[in-house]
Amino acid sequence: MSDSAAVEQLAGHRYFRPHDTPLQVFNRATDPFLPGVRDHLFAVLDDLDQRGLTNPVLVITRSHVDVRDCERLNALKNVKVTLLFTYSGIYDKRIESHPCRSSSRWGRHPRDSCPPR
Repeated sequence: MSDSAAVEQLAGHRYFRPHDTPLQVFNRATDPFLPGVRDHLFAVLDDLDQRGLTNPVLVITRSHVDVRDCERLNALKNVKVTLLFTYSGIYDKRIESHPCRSSSRWGRHPRDSCPPR
């Protein structure tokens, strides 16, 4: 299924309430910020945002979120994205890139390490 078809199916679901239903994306079998998934994450977020939806969207990751990612997230005008960073002690950096600069900044808002909107 394409990213746009997935968003269309979501938006047309009888239990989906625009501007109200909390969403969580790419949470079943992968990390949304892995290189092969990142473009799909932003395609879905961009599509939701372009529809003018203001739903809260939770994105859970154990990957590194870089400045370009922050810029793209900050460019979203409508959806309310919350990033949740997890750490499970996996030593394979292909899976869990921590410790990294962003994970060592506990207590600081992610936008503090990103350029302003």
